[in-house]
Amino acid sequence: MAENVFRDLKLAKEEFIQASVYIHKEAKIFLPKILFYFAKDMSLSVHELLEVINGCLSEVQQKSIRRCVKGRPDKYIHWLQQSSTFRYVIHRELAEGRISV
Repeated sequence: MAENVFRDLKLAKEEFIQASVYIHKEAKIFLPKILFYFAKDMSLSVHELLEVINGCLSEVQQKSIRRCVKGRPDKYIHWLQQSSTFRYVIHRELAEGRISV
């Protein structure tokens, strides 16, 4: 049961990153501000955060990010304000193990 929750959380992370990270003409990377706070809480550098993000993106997007941040990545990153359009809800009974899937 716990492995299913972790799998679902990993999938949610990947879906969130795929839905909210934008690369504009290999010159700007737009990231949601919540990833800034995540990196800060996890003591991740900008390069380390981009590695986490790259693992969730398509091959084309990964190449674009690599080209964009060869020098100073903070120069190319633009932080987007919080958006509540993406939500991932886990039913309480499912989380407590009362529902079998």
